[in-house]
Amino acid sequence: EGTYDFGVCKVELGYAFTQGQKEDGKDIKGYASGFGDDWEKLWILTGSTDDSTAQYLGGVGNLSQTGGCGLNNGASLLYGGVHVPINETMNISLLAGYAEADETPSGVDDKYGWEADLVFNWQIMDNLKYTALAAYLSADDYYKDINPLNTNNFEDSLFSAYHALTMSF
Repeated sequence: EGTYDFGVCKVELGYAFTQGQKEDGKDIKGYASGFGDDWEKLWILTGSTDDSTAQYLGGVGNLSQTGGCGLNNGASLLYGGVHVPINETMNISLLAGYAEADETPSGVDDKYGWEADLVFNWQIMDNLKYTALAAYLSADDYYKDINPLNTNNFEDSLFSAYHALTMSF
């Protein structure tokens, strides 16, 4: 991930990769292929906070460690964002990313899809922070192909809204 500060805003561009397992089952290159539960760059694709994500993606899940999406398929994720401060305590961020699987079984498309997130952060006090988030995922054919028996639950356009008030001590 790289960032550049333009003074008025900060821009980031990054790439994340986890290697998948080949179809013959003999090429396992790493322990589980999720990005991990602590790395929540994109709310729907890589977030682990919202457990209902798997339900709307045909029961398959997302790219986090516990999300379970294509446990052996890996992922290639290109993402970018712009962070704009409103004042000393508030900022708005727009993040977008595109993900594909590294390895898939035959007959399964490798495209996970595109996501865009709009995030508002407000540091109300030193120990009190408010976050509001709206996320949109345009899920691609991977989710239909990997679990064809559960396509009735699949949503190719997924929207999520979240907010939290966090107090730290």
